[in-house]
Amino acid sequence: MQKQVPLTRLLTSPTEDESSSQQAQPREQQHHDANQRFTHTSSRQMRPHARKKTPVKPKTEIVKFPLAHTVSPTFGGLATKSFSHGGSDLPAYVADYTMNTILPRMLVHPTTSSSAWMEAYCQNPLSFHTFNFACAVHADLARNQIVRTRSREVLFHKTVAISLLNRMLTNKSNDLEIILVSVLLLAGNELDERSVSGLAAADLPGMHFQPHMPLCRWISVYGRMEGEPAHGAAMGLLVQQLGGLSKITMPGPADVIAFAELMWASPRLIRPNFTCFWDMDPSILRHHRIQSSEPGLPAPGRGFFTRIPGGLPSRALTTMIRLATIDRYMANCRSRRLQPDEMESLIATRNAVQHALLSLPTWDALTNEEKTYAHKQAYECCFQTAALYSNAVIMAFPPHLGWHVNFVYNLRSIIGPTPAEEWNDDMLDLLIWSLSVGALASFRTPERSFFEDCLKSVLRLRRITSWSEVQSILQEFLWSDAACRHGAAVLWASFRE
Repeated sequence: MQKQVPLTRLLTSPTEDESSSQQAQPREQQHHDANQRFTHTSSRQMRPHARKKTPVKPKTEIVKFPLAHTVSPTFGGLATKSFSHGGSDLPAYVADYTMNTILPRMLVHPTTSSSAWMEAYCQNPLSFHTFNFACAVHADLARNQIVRTRSREVLFHKTVAISLLNRMLTNKSNDLEIILVSVLLLAGNELDERSVSGLAAADLPGMHFQPHMPLCRWISVYGRMEGEPAHGAAMGLLVQQLGGLSKITMPGPADVIAFAELMWASPRLIRPNFTCFWDMDPSILRHHRIQSSEPGLPAPGRGFFTRIPGGLPSRALTTMIRLATIDRYMANCRSRRLQPDEMESLIATRNAVQHALLSLPTWDALTNEEKTYAHKQAYECCFQTAALYSNAVIMAFPPHLGWHVNFVYNLRSIIGPTPAEEWNDDMLDLLIWSLSVGALASFRTPERSFFEDCLKSVLRLRRITSWSEVQSILQEFLWSDAACRHGAAVLWASFRE
């Protein structure tokens, strides 16, 4: 289990690509040179087989991995400068898997954006070797079988990609977008022991939530890889050299880089380094006002306004209500198939709200005016509980890296050992919500008993004896029955034993 260390909300950023390995970084590490040499390779890397001499000596960066007899159906009329045609079917497999499996869930408007990625694969040696390695890692984790990643051929591609990347950085190549995409892919596909050993859910302390969109943006795969802070530092410098995310001309990488940073920052509770890349859809946010008028159903996030003494600072209150709104909206979308434009709008709004949550100031960073009426314990409890719930349900992070263990540990320290005695009576509803989320997040862990016992004490103090009474409180905060129904049933059953 991951060491339980209280999280510090620093500033950082993430990304994907490994050859020039780089993923998410804390802001304080941005002084790293983006042109630094990348020398790390797997300890199991293999040297390529010696090839027979040919009349024309190939360029060192072009490795002659041949293609099967499927050039036309796979690549159409696209020129293939980065590899030759012959007996290996790897390029055809990688092209098919990337275009039909990975990119459709990763790119905005993949039908129009993916062609640029395929062109880079076919025409640029760095992209060719990078994609071959990254595709193998993705396929292995998606299938819970670490087979391709450790093969001689795939390790060879990783080694060559790193060598090419070092050369391009040393020579200060102007092809920064190709470098950026390769760094993104290689840094985002770096396996560690937890990624490999934690393949079975039974090996991990799980959570008792059912995420709204567990496969969205391949979070089930990329959310299982740790990454290195230095990767993000170099990534940030490359983006800076290009003039920012908005200056990237290749379709797709800007959104993927921004999301990779969000994936890095969310489990670590750190502020993203990049400014928010996404726009919120007003029609989704209006869902809050629509539901406010529905009888019998509390407006999303109403409890953050009515059940917290002194209230929350305006920025935090707005963020909490938007989180509750997007949570309710995503829960309603479970029962219908979204059109591509609807899905992209939903994902963009979700990401923007998550970015806003991570960007909230700590209590100490609030102004004196904001602290005047607010309560420190309530503020920190709201933030920690909302981040835990959002990561698990809204963002759908898997538990493989043990991020939730740290969140639960922090939440317990905020709540205190005897909350029923220490918390004011007018804060007990907030406490019921926080303890319930903590209990579901600590399923089958030693911390579970703490949340259960504290929740029992608070419910007795509030003289609550039925689940419907508890549910009516939870629904006013950040809580979806669709995501929590089973976990809540198990929790309530434990109270009846």
